[in-house]
Amino acid sequence: MKGFVSPLLIAGIAAGLLAVGIAIQTKRLESAKAELALCADRYKQALASIQKQNEAVETWQKSLKEAKERAQAASQRAGKASAASKVERERLVALLANQPKPDGLCPAGTAVKELRSGLK
Repeated sequence: MKGFVSPLLIAGIAAGLLAVGIAIQTKRLESAKAELALCADRYKQALASIQKQNEAVETWQKSLKEAKERAQAASQRAGKASAASKVERERLVALLANQPKPDGLCPAGTAVKELRSGLK
């Protein structure tokens, strides 16, 4: 019986050590699962942040495109307005060139001279 107890004792100790080892590994596995879940949450947050940044960049690019289009349209309108102003200026110059020149002194100039002489 002495030889029989010894292997049972060794088997019991081994089973106990194996149970302790399994318990330790279970705790490590639970800790690793918790860390993995935390990493997954951080990954989701980072991904959401990147998506928001991408949306902001797309919005900015769209706004930039619209601003360029508005600026080009305004530039075209300004070019047309400048050409129209030039034509109007030329028309007025021609109109003034065709009018008779006044003879004598300007009535306003004469009135100013009279006022100045009265102030002395």
